[in-house]
Amino acid sequence: MRDVHLSISIVVYDLDEPVLKQCLQSLETAITKCMLSKRLSSWSLTIIDNGRNGESLNRFDSANIHIIENPQNIGYGAAHNQVMMSQESNFHLILNPDVVLAPDYFFQTIGLMASNTDVVLAGPKGNTAFGTNAHLCKRYPSLLVLFIRGLGQDWISILFSKQISRYEYHDLPDSGVSDVELLSGCCMFARTQTLKDVGGFDDSLFLYFEDFDLSLRMQKAGRVVFFPASNIVHFGGNSAKKGIHHIKLFVLSAFRFFQKHGWKIA
Repeated sequence: MRDVHLSISIVVYDLDEPVLKQCLQSLETAITKCMLSKRLSSWSLTIIDNGRNGESLNRFDSANIHIIENPQNIGYGAAHNQVMMSQESNFHLILNPDVVLAPDYFFQTIGLMASNTDVVLAGPKGNTAFGTNAHLCKRYPSLLVLFIRGLGQDWISILFSKQISRYEYHDLPDSGVSDVELLSGCCMFARTQTLKDVGGFDDSLFLYFEDFDLSLRMQKAGRVVFFPASNIVHFGGNSAKKGIHHIKLFVLSAFRFFQKHGWKIA
């Protein structure tokens, strides 16, 4: 296999040092395994600080890790764009700081991209911290589904279980490669040039729905797929339980997303 160069970007706001450390340790393990297999030649990681974490974050600086300190929170997508739009790598990984990669994540995912040149964006199978399926892939959302999920009430989720199951792709197989509509921004593995060709994230989506928007635009350039042979653990989620400020950001981004791509009621 020819030389393969990988770039990675992680955006940090509220720094959780132990969780980030676990994330970076999993990165190092997965990268080492992939480089030993000769599927990866070189890599670089940029951590973008949107939360003025200062010295706490700088201790992670190293030969392969670069820190960008923004004077203010410029938004999730805009921060990733600071890095990925200038990369000359073959592949770029968009990663959350609360994700732990399986040791063979890069070995599996780079192998997928090498064998399927029409795939431009790939998402892994994700588990929650409790070991349950995180259902990271989604179908195009409706206002009804978003409202039900936002309420966070078990009884109403059971009542509309059919709609929720369809939205969360409960019918996805646990093997092979499946074309999907939307991927979670917590872990998106992309062809760097395609990311640049579509313009990266939409900066107007400050937080939430920027991953859905990117997925839809990447589909115009190639296949967006779910690849369960690559695995992660995602410790985040539950946006509706993060307080009124996050709920406001969620609603605003939802409005902009639907205005851009079309409204779906139910």
